[in-house]
Amino acid sequence: MALLEVSFFSNQLGMNMTMNVILPQQEQNQIGIESSPTLKDIPVVYLLHGMSDDQSIWLRRTSIERYAAEYGFAVIMPTTHLGWYTNTKYGLRYWDFIAKELPAICHGFFPQLSTKKTRTFAAGLSMGGYGAFKLGLREPESFQAVASLSGALGIANEANFYDGNEAFWKGVFGEFHELQHSENDLFT
Repeated sequence: MALLEVSFFSNQLGMNMTMNVILPQQEQNQIGIESSPTLKDIPVVYLLHGMSDDQSIWLRRTSIERYAAEYGFAVIMPTTHLGWYTNTKYGLRYWDFIAKELPAICHGFFPQLSTKKTRTFAAGLSMGGYGAFKLGLREPESFQAVASLSGALGIANEANFYDGNEAFWKGVFGEFHELQHSENDLFT
């Protein structure tokens, strides 16, 4: 398996971004790792981080590289700051970045990644679980399955969600009543 840290410019966000990428490779004589049978049409998982983390958390706290090697899939772990996988009220377009720009960038850098829906998946933790479900619900033609681990899925139904840092939440989603029944409400 190859592990890469990729820095690139996002046109949607107007800034440099980072992603960690795990890619299968054909290797010989590496103890404990089986060689990938093919380097074409590799299934891909977009693995999204939670609110207090970044693209490195999955590598630091899980066995994701071991699982990717065992099952022969690529893993894309982008950083998305505190953007909630949303085109924010303060103007940063994290939704457009994660839903459209990032997959196009990944396929440009790594043409061996599958473009088939049946081989494309998303999963995330907390805020990332929200992002993964949002991808599955709003881009169903692109993802075979999505998963949420302790996902913050019902934020539009929790008025106290804005407590503590109201300016931040308004900057991301707008007023609470604007979040309810909007494209950012997963239950609408």
